[in-house]
Amino acid sequence: MTQGLYIAASGIRANQTSIDVISNNISNVNTTAFKSSKANFETTFLRTITAGGRPTLTQGGYNPMQTGSGTTLSEINTNYGQGGSQFTGRSSDMLISGEGYFVSQDLSGLSPAGTPSVYTRAGNFSLDADNFLVTSSGDRLVGTSQISGSSPVDTNNIQIPKKLKVAKFLDASNNVIATALGQSNSLDATFAAYATANSIPAVTTVYENADMTTFNVSAMGAITANYSNGDRLSVRANPNGATNKMELVHLTNQGGTFSAINPAQATGRTGQLSGADQLIPTNVTGGNPMEGMTLQLQTVAFTNKNGLIAKEGNQYIPGPNIGEFFYGTPGSGSRGRIQTGSLESSNVDMALEFSNLVVAQRGLEANSKIIRTQSEVMQSIINAVG
Repeated sequence: MTQGLYIAASGIRANQTSIDVISNNISNVNTTAFKSSKANFETTFLRTITAGGRPTLTQGGYNPMQTGSGTTLSEINTNYGQGGSQFTGRSSDMLISGEGYFVSQDLSGLSPAGTPSVYTRAGNFSLDADNFLVTSSGDRLVGTSQISGSSPVDTNNIQIPKKLKVAKFLDASNNVIATALGQSNSLDATFAAYATANSIPAVTTVYENADMTTFNVSAMGAITANYSNGDRLSVRANPNGATNKMELVHLTNQGGTFSAINPAQATGRTGQLSGADQLIPTNVTGGNPMEGMTLQLQTVAFTNKNGLIAKEGNQYIPGPNIGEFFYGTPGSGSRGRIQTGSLESSNVDMALEFSNLVVAQRGLEANSKIIRTQSEVMQSIINAVG
């Protein structure tokens, strides 16, 4: 007699969950890179009155008879489709066109080595007081020198030097034969040690200080920073056969060609560029004052992005069903390209959400009416007995 009450109650619970999901979608219609969700239902346990029967010579067959026990939530499915593009004009705002996620780390109270990565599509980044590229919640973006791979080989945070100390090594004719970079507080002795370690026959060393003026990000995620003395820091693919690596380049205001010299002639100076430009090693020990600097964005794609677990703050962490990871630079592998000066908008379809809201609301009302009808039937029976 009371089975109908419980069946209707299951319908109310399911449709209420659907309304909750729709409400969250609508409330995030203006959230950067938000991905909408949809609640899907399935039937619960079915009571089989008869399983049916095959036809015989004297009697026709008959079909099974079953009664259901209501509905339940089967899944909340996320729509990971691309959101629209919102132009902002800010060089630190980035949009991933296609697949892929930015990689960041929350360093609050944790050492970088023990900090797990989190992932986001929201590219509303900015530079903090130390010129680290950070998310809106202060997490630092992770860079890489790896074009593509299944694991994050490099985990340096992206920090654009806001002040440089430039050492220009001169020969007897005052020609620039090499350059070296350091942070603004680098000691002269550090540059002298670098020149000695790399067999740079300098007669005179001239030092300059420079402030960062602008920076931009390429479609592949390579950052180029410009400085007040005309120098630049940039990133390019390794030209010496290691095609799976990105390397940091110092382009001086003296010019010079943008190509590597013969590595066989670069004894002690592997990666040196011809002219006055310099390739800065980022993953070896050579005494360079800028060693370890990363100016290349790292992104990641997954075998099953539906296995991501959403967190607050437009972030995701990997779930147990995420599958394989594909780390590297944007525009390589299955990772989309970067569009700077724009942000990805929410992919919520307001017309669809309001249509789904009407359906869920009517479903909840119909189940409520079933409870009321069942209650009236029970009351009539009680009155008849009484």
